[in-house]
Amino acid sequence: LNAVLSFGLEMELTRVNPMKGRKKSKERPLEVQIDLEDVKRIMDQAEPHVRWAMEVCFNLGLRPGKSELFAIRYDQIDWTASAIKVYAPKTKTSRVIPISPGFKQRLLEMKKLSQTGLIVEYLGKPVKRITKAFQAACVRAGITVETRMYDLRHLFATTMLSKGADLAAVSKLMGHSRVTMTADTY
Repeated sequence: LNAVLSFGLEMELTRVNPMKGRKKSKERPLEVQIDLEDVKRIMDQAEPHVRWAMEVCFNLGLRPGKSELFAIRYDQIDWTASAIKVYAPKTKTSRVIPISPGFKQRLLEMKKLSQTGLIVEYLGKPVKRITKAFQAACVRAGITVETRMYDLRHLFATTMLSKGADLAAVSKLMGHSRVTMTADTY
């Protein structure tokens, strides 16, 4: 609304912008209402490309969507170091995420099937969205609470922290600009 009224001022369609100087209130983030057992049930009901996207998202703690999950490529993986370099447009930074031996094996298997070089693809084409397919899997799995792909990123962080991982290290893996962001969220 502020932008529209500012445009009106600029175009001389109005003389006042009652929104000017108003501070946007901070919304509380949605709470994750699923656990790892729920994730397994969803994955069991998901189409193969959705299941793979969920696996990648959870194992690397990526932001789901076009900025990270659907943008990462096999050529970003350092196979020798078992790590992947991920660029985060949100923070305009890169981070290196270690890859577990088991997940590295899965990546090698899936790389053989890749037609685009992207880690997450569908029928040889880039994936842009999987929201509907993910929600359909949630319904088939009997999940009745609000669930988003982003919840996998939260579970990545909370699982590591609950197993004793260092807060600063988790913050770095998540690509947060400040450790306090991680502490306040998780």
